[in-house]
Amino acid sequence: MKKFLKFIILAVLILSIHFHLLDQRASAAPVKTSNYHNSNGRLVYSFSSQGNYYFSYDRNGNTLGKTALNNIVIRTDDLNNWDQTYYHTNSLYLDESNAAYFDNDHSRAARTMLTDDEIVWKQTGLKVFQAITYSNNKGNYFDYFTSVNGMDWDKALPTVTVAQGSGGWSKHSYTLAPLTGANYVKIRWNNREGEIWSPQISKVIMHYEENVDTLTDELSDFSMTYSRSDNLYFDSSNPLNFNNDFSRVMRTSLTSEEIVWRKDGMVSFQARTFFYPENMSHFKIYTSFDGVNWRLRVPDIIEGEQYEDWPQIIYALDNLEDTNFVKIVWTGSEGYFWTPQITKVLMNYKTGMKSMTDNVSDWSRSLSHTGNLWLDNSNLSFFDNDTSRIMRTQFTDEEVIWKHDKIRSFHSVVYKDESEGGTLEFYISANGTEWSRKIPQVVRLGKTADWTKYTYSLHDLSNVNYLKIKWSGNKENLWSPQVSSVTINHL
Repeated sequence: MKKFLKFIILAVLILSIHFHLLDQRASAAPVKTSNYHNSNGRLVYSFSSQGNYYFSYDRNGNTLGKTALNNIVIRTDDLNNWDQTYYHTNSLYLDESNAAYFDNDHSRAARTMLTDDEIVWKQTGLKVFQAITYSNNKGNYFDYFTSVNGMDWDKALPTVTVAQGSGGWSKHSYTLAPLTGANYVKIRWNNREGEIWSPQISKVIMHYEENVDTLTDELSDFSMTYSRSDNLYFDSSNPLNFNNDFSRVMRTSLTSEEIVWRKDGMVSFQARTFFYPENMSHFKIYTSFDGVNWRLRVPDIIEGEQYEDWPQIIYALDNLEDTNFVKIVWTGSEGYFWTPQITKVLMNYKTGMKSMTDNVSDWSRSLSHTGNLWLDNSNLSFFDNDTSRIMRTQFTDEEVIWKHDKIRSFHSVVYKDESEGGTLEFYISANGTEWSRKIPQVVRLGKTADWTKYTYSLHDLSNVNYLKIKWSGNKENLWSPQVSSVTINHL
């Protein structure tokens, strides 16, 4: 009996070791990552179970940063029917024959005539669009277009990889990334020679940001703008030069003019403009979270079609993190005052997002604060004429707490002098009791006198209802740093 019990114990021990090793192998399994590159071969998106990231670059190809994306969803259209398409021309059908030639795909979009047929997909907040196609040779037989509103289309150049499919057919993968403010993608057959049954579209894969909606300002009046300078008006003349647009914004003099739009939770912005080709001077575009502190942006500049003598130029900003306001500034002081002109603005934004700004003129918008803090209103010229900022009165740890349900981002404007003053720490909480420290993104905005102005930002927050700023440190002086304002985006 003892020998039998020893055998049972030994067997259980061996099995437990075996299953432990299996668990270790499973946990060590490689994480599947989907990487997408732009037309210059640079990595722009990386999607995996461990996180989704966007990589940005300047015009020289230098890396600017890596941004986490929390709300990315994958949608696949296997083209088993037309349900997931937005539109298609009538002479297309779904070919279910000869699946062995197409890696056992039993349904692909194909033509019935050698015509310029097309399919349109709609998905708000597109980041990446990929189409898998087959052809009986290696030629490129498709054109690709993107649009924010489904009416104004811009030709897009995908990256293409070619592999050998089954049955001697070439398998093409067409990838558009990064997409800037795109809500629609159109694929058009462009070959009018050869066989009608080649090429065929097998599948479409879309990565998109959920809970995004679109706002369009046709600029028929100023009702959708937030503010503007005085020397702007609507030009309705010569519509043939502007794709039959009867209302565009232009200057009345060669002065620096500006126009501002506000939409809380903006994730992309597109301005469609026209330039007369002489003495072209590009717009400058700025973004802001509070409408006061502005950051100069470098937009994507896309050349559109030319109408009569006027080329169309599109300015696009995407993957915006801290933007509730966008400002466009006319800069040229030479040439003609009637060029350039803005014909339309389109914005993608987070559905239901709201913004609250606390200018700290009093304590009414904060939830609580400790006793050794006060509102400084001295030396206004050091602080861009800001009449109230929070600072300490003792070398003690002090804090301020703000509360809002479903906080998604947090931005604070901070002034620091050149001394070794105190430090600021940032904390988040779901319940106001258990706190986690977060390292903010810091951007230097400029310098006033001996003080430097910064923004401290937290992005892509989830399960956060409380935010805390804490002062600490006991070196040199009490009056630095000072918090000038706080902006919270929340649902």
